Amino acid sequence: SPWINELVEGTNKILLHVLKYLCAPNLGEDKYEAISWDTLLNSWPKNLEEAVAVLNYRILPALKFSPKELLLG
Repeated sequence: SPWINELVEGTNKILLHVLKYLCAPNLGEDKYEAISWDTLLNSWPKNLEEAVAVLNYRILPALKFSPKELLLG
């Protein structure tokens, strides 16, 4: 259904943002916005596990809990 697609796309957007930050942590904010995925393609696989962990531990504003807390208590 369409609303599920919006949820998935929103999560993918956050995942890409986190991966971009993890792949280039020493860049300033201006350079970070200008960096392209072409330059980061080789380094994202080693940061994927950490990016997923970031998503699992972030607090969801609507629920006031993280996905990890909701799943495991």
